[in-house]
Amino acid sequence: MVTQPARVLAPCVAESPKNHQPNYHGPTSALFDETSQPHESLSAEDCAPSADVPGTQCSLVAETSKQRMKCLCQLEAINFSSNLLDFDGIEPELGMQLLSLYWSRQLHAGLAVYRPAFMRDMACGGPYFSKLLLNAMYYSVSKHSSCLSIRRDITDRDSAGWSFRQRFRELLRDEFDKSKITTIQALLIMASSLFTRCDERSTSWLYAGNAFNMVTDMGLHATSSYCRKTSAEESEIHRRVFWSAYMIDKIQCLYQGRHPSLRIVDTDTALIFADDYEELERFDHVSFCDPKHSAPSYTISMFKALCELSVIMERIHSKIYAVSYLTKPFDDGISDSRSLYSDLKAWRKNLLPHLDFMASSSQNNPLPYNLSMLAVYNVLVILTHRLLLSDKGSVSSSPTQNTEALNACMTAANEITKILQVYEGLYNPSSATFALSYATYISAKVHLHVLAYPGSHTSTLDSLRICLKALDQQQHLYSASIRAMAMTKKLMTRTGVNADEHARSSLTDESLQTTRDASIPQNSQANVENLDFPNLESGLPENLGNTIGMEQVWLNATQFMAFDDLYYNDVSRTTNSATLLYHASNAQGGELSYGV
Repeated sequence: MVTQPARVLAPCVAESPKNHQPNYHGPTSALFDETSQPHESLSAEDCAPSADVPGTQCSLVAETSKQRMKCLCQLEAINFSSNLLDFDGIEPELGMQLLSLYWSRQLHAGLAVYRPAFMRDMACGGPYFSKLLLNAMYYSVSKHSSCLSIRRDITDRDSAGWSFRQRFRELLRDEFDKSKITTIQALLIMASSLFTRCDERSTSWLYAGNAFNMVTDMGLHATSSYCRKTSAEESEIHRRVFWSAYMIDKIQCLYQGRHPSLRIVDTDTALIFADDYEELERFDHVSFCDPKHSAPSYTISMFKALCELSVIMERIHSKIYAVSYLTKPFDDGISDSRSLYSDLKAWRKNLLPHLDFMASSSQNNPLPYNLSMLAVYNVLVILTHRLLLSDKGSVSSSPTQNTEALNACMTAANEITKILQVYEGLYNPSSATFALSYATYISAKVHLHVLAYPGSHTSTLDSLRICLKALDQQQHLYSASIRAMAMTKKLMTRTGVNADEHARSSLTDESLQTTRDASIPQNSQANVENLDFPNLESGLPENLGNTIGMEQVWLNATQFMAFDDLYYNDVSRTTNSATLLYHASNAQGGELSYGV
């Protein structure tokens, strides 16, 4: 009788099987029924909640808040102690530890897993829980766990979670050809993990692609395909899964230098979430540092901002980095670049103050995913301006345009450097998200671009050292960061930049006294305003952006976006006489050595 109260507290909401089956066919399909869901007849009440329909939101928030209080304070604890939670064969204590890690880091996969429904159905075998999804969640955070029992080799951190991946593969055989919410969630999570952690680019891409196809198969991109058939909870889950998939699609394309599968023009799913309970939940620092004080997580507003940034990212992919760009008139490309830069600045300007610590007077410490998001923004600024610094751009545009573009890139790279310093002062550097690692690599390439030009660039060299140190710390967690470090060092060799010459650790320099004194990870409350940054350049030589041979530093558009050292074989064949050889005697102050 001990378990009976837990069963009452953990009801499993009955679901109609049809709600978890493929149900979307567009107007060109013979299966399309114009009378079943006429778009014109859909009212706000039928579809996603909006600012004009507060009833649905209030109802779901009230119910979810009530359920969450029970879930977090009663249900999870009671179900756990009553052995009702299905951990798929692992020790319950370990399972709960891994789930706690996942909830603290789940923004790497958007908000794909809706915790109230998942934890409820984990106790009763409901439709929003599956062992496939559970093992994907386990694997995605296993490297952050200190438990040695989940390692194949206890001395090798990279082997953590290997059994979860094997179990995932085993379960996937029976799920890969059926479109289900939990299968989409599992594939999205695993796709993100395999690329960032294992550098398994093809497997990651294929898992993600299958998830995107399932999203379309289930009609999650089209409100009219499900809004009259689902409960408020189902609609919330569908929206979260769709926008998580959309965001991951754009991030994958950014990392891999490929083009999106899910397009904003093909969706009418609103970027609105009825349950905003997570917004003010205490941020769990479990895998980042040992906090002295709690802070709100701002999960919902951060996720929405990331999705809005992903929409701009899609336009960057489709305009500046489309294959057809090579045949476009250069003036069109310049216009696209300026338009996209305006969109990015508008996005930054409209950020809520608590999400942009650099632009606001907030005394609160920025959270890890907040720092990663701002780093990605700066990466996009750099990618948007790269067009003007290409061989085509340097010939077709004016020196002023080139200098403005390089100035924007340098400003963005310097801000990424500042973000790295802030992260080091607040959190364990080895806990950094992969997005921050990618931004570190892009920032390092900009600094190398500047350092390849003769002159004294002491602070830029300091910035490069900060990036190199960050990459060195990050490669202990991400295999792709090992590749990024190797590529950066190859570029340094080719451009003749020697970061070790007159070296001093930029994180122990007097200019970074606060960071040097920080205790990691215990120093989670260091005030951002007290962190000192290096004196980065504010001005540029007039002809820096037009320097002959600079394109060899930047590479081609798609090459610039990808972690793939195979591209260097292609680049090396294009340098030849166009590369200007710089020698140490030309450097002012003798601080840098140049050459090939």
